[in-house]
Amino acid sequence: MIETVMTAQMPVGLPIKIKKNRLEPDTIQENMPRLSIVAGVHGDELQGQYICYELIRRIKEERENLKGIVDVYPCVAPMALEIRKRNAPGALDMNAMFPGSHHGHTIEYMAAEVIEDLKGSDFCIDIHSSDIFIRELPQIRVPENAGKKVTELAQKSGIPVLWMNSNSSSVWEGSLAYSLRRKGIPNLVIESGIALKIDYEYCKKVIDGIFQMMKELEVFEGEVSPTKKTVTVKKNDVEVIHCNTSGIFIPKIQIGSFVRKNQVLGCIVRPILGAELEEVKSSCDGMIFSLREYPAVCEGELLARICKAERPAGKYE
Repeated sequence: MIETVMTAQMPVGLPIKIKKNRLEPDTIQENMPRLSIVAGVHGDELQGQYICYELIRRIKEERENLKGIVDVYPCVAPMALEIRKRNAPGALDMNAMFPGSHHGHTIEYMAAEVIEDLKGSDFCIDIHSSDIFIRELPQIRVPENAGKKVTELAQKSGIPVLWMNSNSSSVWEGSLAYSLRRKGIPNLVIESGIALKIDYEYCKKVIDGIFQMMKELEVFEGEVSPTKKTVTVKKNDVEVIHCNTSGIFIPKIQIGSFVRKNQVLGCIVRPILGAELEEVKSSCDGMIFSLREYPAVCEGELLARICKAERPAGKYE
């Protein structure tokens, strides 16, 4: 096991160090598959830190089952993590800066260094958390034209939801995922939980899903935890619920639960009046896979996403 440091030497000032841990079998063979796992593109995505820790710990414990190279990058935006903010100083979103530039500002330079180091990967998994406003059920996000290989791998992961959505900021132009596709590196994005927190149950689902994908990619041949069916949803399979007034949102359902059309999802209240201003109802049958966490809302803001899916055996929350 080798911990390497990518040193992004800036045109002015001190170098920025982005660390990765390279996990290799005892015997290196030609054409051995290389999987890269990236986290911490945003500084408030703490779940990715824990997931990387658990992945590295387990691979080290079961090194005899490792059949390929796994590069783990727990935090590629260390400056954002240090200030405990989603974006780097200057409110710069690294996931809008790829593929970066060696002639640009600090974040562009770092993005270019990350892309350079990821070259040669056979597959890449980009781990994210949501922001502070919306909690996300563990889900894989890929564009609708991701291709058969990526789609089938995601469907075998057992991660609760595969959302094929070209309009997600996780996969559009400027994102790491988009830049990797342009360079011919197949990849997918995992979104889970909420910013600045670690949901250990969600992390377990993601970790189990990654090991399942590692086995499919012939990188790992150890035992993997059994997983449930992944629900695949496309653009027309998702209903988005917004509020019609401002106030405090009080949910009456849980993320991962199944709802019926016209079922009450929650209400918007105005504290100073002691009054309920709006009853929020579901527009369809389906599963709640995104739910408002930050209760203060303004008119038009997102409250929930519902995927039109049949109720499976068991629970997803």
